[in-house]
Amino acid sequence: MRKNNIAIIIILTLMSLSSISAQLRYNYHPYSFQSLQTYPFKQSAITLHSVIEDTPEYTSYIASFTTMNRSMSLYFAIPKLPAGKKLDSIMIMLRDFHQHYSYTTGKAVESIAKEYLRSGIAIIAPDFFGFADSSEPPLGTANSAEAYLIMPINTAELYLSLASNFTIHYSTIAERYHPIPSALTFNHIALWGHGDGGLTALHTLAILQEPIPTILWAPVTIDFANAWAFSRAQYSAIASKNAKQFVTEFEQNYRMTHYNIKENLHYIAPKTPIFLHHGENDTNTPVLWSQSLVNAMNMENSKRKLKGINPILFQYNMHPRADHQLQPLQTQIILHDIAWLRQAFVNSLA
Repeated sequence: MRKNNIAIIIILTLMSLSSISAQLRYNYHPYSFQSLQTYPFKQSAITLHSVIEDTPEYTSYIASFTTMNRSMSLYFAIPKLPAGKKLDSIMIMLRDFHQHYSYTTGKAVESIAKEYLRSGIAIIAPDFFGFADSSEPPLGTANSAEAYLIMPINTAELYLSLASNFTIHYSTIAERYHPIPSALTFNHIALWGHGDGGLTALHTLAILQEPIPTILWAPVTIDFANAWAFSRAQYSAIASKNAKQFVTEFEQNYRMTHYNIKENLHYIAPKTPIFLHHGENDTNTPVLWSQSLVNAMNMENSKRKLKGINPILFQYNMHPRADHQLQPLQTQIILHDIAWLRQAFVNSLA
């Protein structure tokens, strides 16, 4: 009789599990904005593995660093400056959604990065877990909900690795391609995020509470669960259906406001410069999401004014006729961003 009862319990348990999305079997409480304020971030050396491209203007590499005790591959590009001049500016580029099976290091940012490199700004872009030569995520797989949610942790640890005691190692690269470590100071670090990368950038600002100059292109700005479901919908109808189930279950088990950037803007440091661009003809990320973020930023700054706290230095440009890639205005916008970034770096020293 006892064996029969145990068998019944096992069957009922399995039946109940089948109705739960795989992602929700993880614990998401440690990744709320409040919980991440005390996360034990760690720094890492950057290791260069191979040369992607060597041009008269810059050299780009496949590199890696350690985050969450796992290896993550990077696109790392260094502009060639006149002899004796130090490279003090670098931008962390956070890409938009990409299907992992067709992804290679730097693929999503390389063409845009070239303009910044020509202006003398180094570029580093994490591939994230499950992509290119990166390890698999601690739980789940590439583009799983948990991998999506820990991207700000990976970005924060990359930022800290660049900001303090920056160390560079070499794998099997010929010595002629070795950058001079003493010439890489990185006193100025910026964030750049496109689509899903924009959400990662905003989350990073909130968990680090550092006034990092940040450029956003058509960012996703909704809560984590719906943002992840939005990205999954780009895979297939089945993936979209499963993701919607995940959202329903997430809402039942977690407080959504704890994972929504618009409800946690108070964590962003005073005087953080943020420049948001969105194309009026964007058919990927809804323009209404950026307009909603603008409203939330205005409300946050109004609260700060009443409390005597410095505001978030937020700017928003809507570009008529531009699409999700900000074409046909992309080159002009990048040049504008470079000028804005230079001024933001100067202001940070004031």
